[in-house]
Amino acid sequence: MTLLPTSRDAIALGAVGLSGTVFGSLAFVSFVDTRLLLSLSDKPGVLSKVFPVWWPHGRDFMAPLLIGTAASNALAYYLTKNAGWLISVGSAISIASYTMAFMKEATIDPLMSGGTAAEVSSFTKEFCKRHHPRLFFALVGLVNGLLMLKPRAL
Repeated sequence: MTLLPTSRDAIALGAVGLSGTVFGSLAFVSFVDTRLLLSLSDKPGVLSKVFPVWWPHGRDFMAPLLIGTAASNALAYYLTKNAGWLISVGSAISIASYTMAFMKEATIDPLMSGGTAAEVSSFTKEFCKRHHPRLFFALVGLVNGLLMLKPRAL
């Protein structure tokens, strides 16, 4: 009776851990960062200083995290031959695709370089609303991964 996990178990646990990190990161954005940005929406000068720092660091953290999450869940599928892991793969890919389609850098110019007060305020509100669907996709990936873990008798 061994207490050390097999490589398949370790990959599965790592995949779920990364899915949890994605969910936690996006929950923080939805419940903390968006509130900060919304509180600054009527201060375009401040927002044009905060956003160019916040966005690139968030992007540079999330892009490799989503790639690693998709890859580890794909590896869990490959090792277990259980297609359920592909739901978590799809979750990570959906988050990245949604971000690229609806939150791409070309569309956030008013927040990156400043704009009129009305543009910044309006765009900030819209931008913050766009964050929340990603949290749902992340929850699907995390819950699926947790359900994929099967307890075993020692």
